[in-house]
Amino acid sequence: MKPHYDKIRKVKTHSGATAIQIGRYIGKRFKLTKHIGSAHETDKIDELIGIAKEYIRTHSPQLEMNFNPHSEEILFKRGIKVESSMLTEAFEYLIVFIALA
Repeated sequence: MKPHYDKIRKVKTHSGATAIQIGRYIGKRFKLTKHIGSAHETDKIDELIGIAKEYIRTHSPQLEMNFNPHSEEILFKRGIKVESSMLTEAFEYLIVFIALA
């Protein structure tokens, strides 16, 4: 059985605001875990999305992954640090390939 991970969902309310919710898709249905809040302004919506991402980061066993091999933030939730990866080698290969093209 495939694991179900927390996702952030934006939903329009009857008042025209955008609600930010956290939940999981089980099949085609969304099972709500947490309602973060709702807002009309885009900066407030962005703030609520940031709160939702932080909630998932602190309350969920799923790991965040940063696929930029040059980023210093390749630390995961459980304190594991990636020293080397195949992604780094692939990225460097693509840089050389693009430079030669």
